[in-house]
Amino acid sequence: MLLSYNWLKEFVDFTASPEELKKILTEKVAEVENVRVYKLDINDKVITAQIQKIERHPNADKLTYCTVDTGSETLKIVCGAKNHREGDKVFLALDGAVLPENFKIKKTIIRGLESNGMLCSGKELGILDEETEGIMILDSQTPLGKKLYTFGNFSDYVLEIDNKSITHRPDLWGHYGFAREIAAIYGKELKKLDSSKQLKSSAHHELPLTIRVENAEACPRYSALILDNIHITSSPLWLKFRLNTLGFRAINSVVDVTNYILLELGQPTHAFDYHKIKDTTIVIRDAKENETIETLDGTKRTLAKTNLVIAHNTHPIAIAGVMGGKITEVDKATTAIIIESAHFHPTSIRKTSTHFELRTESSMRFEKALDPNLTTQAIARITELLQTIDTNSAIASNVFDISRVQDKHVTIHVPIDFVQKKIGSVLSLETAQEILERLDFKVETTKDTLMVSVPSFRATKDIRIKEDIVEEIGRIYGYNKIEPQAPLVPMYIPQNPRGVTLTRTIKTILATTLHYSEILTHSFIKNKNIDVCSINKDELVKLQNPLSHEEEYLKPSLIPNLLDMIPKNAKHMHELKIFELCNVFSKQGMNHDEHTELAMIVNYSTVDPFDSKTSSSLFYAFKEDIETLAHILKIPVSIEEASKPLKWLHSKKSACIMSGETTLGYFGELSLSLAQQFDIRGMTFIATINMEKLKNLSTAQKNFISLPKYPSSDLEFSIVSSKTTKVQEIEKIIRAVNNELIDNVRLIAHYEGTQLGENEKSSSFKVTLQSQSKTLEDEEIKKVQTIIIQTLEQQGWKLR
Repeated sequence: MLLSYNWLKEFVDFTASPEELKKILTEKVAEVENVRVYKLDINDKVITAQIQKIERHPNADKLTYCTVDTGSETLKIVCGAKNHREGDKVFLALDGAVLPENFKIKKTIIRGLESNGMLCSGKELGILDEETEGIMILDSQTPLGKKLYTFGNFSDYVLEIDNKSITHRPDLWGHYGFAREIAAIYGKELKKLDSSKQLKSSAHHELPLTIRVENAEACPRYSALILDNIHITSSPLWLKFRLNTLGFRAINSVVDVTNYILLELGQPTHAFDYHKIKDTTIVIRDAKENETIETLDGTKRTLAKTNLVIAHNTHPIAIAGVMGGKITEVDKATTAIIIESAHFHPTSIRKTSTHFELRTESSMRFEKALDPNLTTQAIARITELLQTIDTNSAIASNVFDISRVQDKHVTIHVPIDFVQKKIGSVLSLETAQEILERLDFKVETTKDTLMVSVPSFRATKDIRIKEDIVEEIGRIYGYNKIEPQAPLVPMYIPQNPRGVTLTRTIKTILATTLHYSEILTHSFIKNKNIDVCSINKDELVKLQNPLSHEEEYLKPSLIPNLLDMIPKNAKHMHELKIFELCNVFSKQGMNHDEHTELAMIVNYSTVDPFDSKTSSSLFYAFKEDIETLAHILKIPVSIEEASKPLKWLHSKKSACIMSGETTLGYFGELSLSLAQQFDIRGMTFIATINMEKLKNLSTAQKNFISLPKYPSSDLEFSIVSSKTTKVQEIEKIIRAVNNELIDNVRLIAHYEGTQLGENEKSSSFKVTLQSQSKTLEDEEIKKVQTIIIQTLEQQGWKLR
């Protein structure tokens, strides 16, 4: 949002410079991001003139030769614009004029004809930012020879407000709201805006109009007024300049005034051409399904039943609170207008704006819950300003005001000691009262309590509880005046720091030792991913107020969101290793379950997923990452066959992560169908581990085992078996040979290829022998080796 420094000074007599104002507003009200400077520095050689005659330039098709009257002399000017006509009044830069950016005007010869100056556009004069199709055309009543600088002050400072810092303050979406804050900060008087004119029609200027509100919940208040004998003209220069500096394009006198009041009060309004309203009837109703409207931006839009519209008897003429319709647009032929000023329910406007993906200056304000009392005040201000610009215009109706607004009398009792404790400073009751009254709160006091009545412009959304009152007092008083003090709070030793320590340790191992990158995703799951992953919606926790209709449920697993991340990141690297550690949610009957989960994913984007040899080696490399993590955490794990693998794992390339009798999680290769659904290329391995179970194991009592006193010996066996033989089965048989000496059995390699039969595979194991009482002799080692070989051969397997 943009604020004019000069405009604020019209409401409050303060002396702070723009930079000082930026600092004080940021400290006490809202963040000011920047201050822009608009400075018009033009000498007295730019004056008004009238075009008397326009001739074609004999030597240039795109130029004209104009005879202009300055009131004191007649001059010849070569012009390249297309929008001028004989009789137009314009700005003329004479010989010796200096325009912005030191552009000097001199008498010159253009294509053989003498030109004694230049007819100027608004941009060339520095009054308007936008590019126009031609020169600036002035009002027909403008006197000749009038110098540009006498039209008004065309210099200003514009303060850029961060919109996020005022989203909870509907009263700050106009200049007057900020002026009220400035008056409170500096203890100055705020200029009143109540119109002194009686908004009543005269007998000979009364026009009929019927207004009917069919949806009072979405439109609690609708106010309107008819103005007749309107002449649509170009706005005065001061108005054009002010709108331009605040980001609004000047259109015509009526539209410009409604935009001006929008910026002044924060109350959106709209002007309809009265004679384009069929049957002189306005209806505020819900749209009919598939009803259409062409909006002012020239777009034809299809309406839904949830959209509130302003309509006449047969057709919508505006999307309520968002944008007007083309059918009743004010144009040069307009002679009577209806000024609409309404109060709409913020949720209704927000939904409609989102539905059309159409965010306008009006919708932004309506969705903040504006003060319903602004409707008639805005009409009074528009009428006052329009009749100043167009003195022949006449009020042609009384104010229509259909209101079902229930006055919200919010009174909050705040003990002064509560204020002092929250702020941390000893403020007197009188000081607190004086601050609140400067902010237009009504305050009564007892011996030690403030009884605060909240004004309507703060009661719609903002001020509700006594902490809100404390904040008002604190920010105006000045947080910088409060001496910093350490809080007096009891300190306790955390009851279970192990969980935090374990989480940090796992992240460190994965990031530094195993070289994984941490990913953080939303706590929600996309609706499309629920279907893709075949997740039962009955087991999901649904949000009552989702941020998006595309994400209505909390995620039951980390995997779907992480799979979404792979295509976006894998294209930048051959090997992508990512992990996420956070909470997942599920519904169990009437109860909700929430626990922490660890997910690990490795993607090799350039590997052929049908290459069984590579697939096998990468599978075991991923398995080793999981075993390394468990080993560093000192948690014994084993990899066993998964009786029921997770739905996103390959049915024949997955396993279960066990620790004793506890199932910690699952890992394996991503199923081909899911890889295709998520557009994941190459080969992908995933693992999930239940952190609650892992935490319980990590906190279990550990028994001390002394380091071995005697050296160990390793044996290696490569065993050829059928492809259907499970590795765990071979390992189990080896361990059973001699439990006393066999300390560990570990799979170290796996091979399937041309050197073996079609249905054969080779599994290589390292067997570690260890005695706790002596150094093993060769004969003992050979004896164990012989027994292992014989036992394996008895199973029909052979050594390779």
